[in-house]
Amino acid sequence: MGFGGYSFSFSSSSSFSLPFKKTTIPSNRKASIQTFSVSYHNFVDFALDQTNFHTQLFPSPLQEKYNSMNSKDGKGVLSMMSFQASKIRLLRSLIIQTETMQVLDFAVFPKAEYDVPIFCANFFTSAKTNIVVL
Repeated sequence: MGFGGYSFSFSSSSSFSLPFKKTTIPSNRKASIQTFSVSYHNFVDFALDQTNFHTQLFPSPLQEKYNSMNSKDGKGVLSMMSFQASKIRLLRSLIIQTETMQVLDFAVFPKAEYDVPIFCANFFTSAKTNIVVL
């Protein structure tokens, strides 16, 4: 699967490309607005599909209450998905998207009885900058 030529490998047998491809769409103003031809939603869908190969995910109570919110100025959207599983206390993705940038916060919190670390990844994309923090 390819998005703009950036590849992220989950294992030796699968890979996924990070969604950093952008296109410029002229607006009525003199400046142009950067929009993203591929959003972080595709990355989250892929991660959830891969997780479902290994465990059954159930929607978290947070999912119903906070799944989507619009900013007060109408220029941004927050989308959240949250799940639980037999060994996962919380698997959560939060996507913030405006006309000029995207942010993905993706976190997996294992149940306390399992001695494994918390996983958290943050991705930021704008017209001129891509930042990934694990």
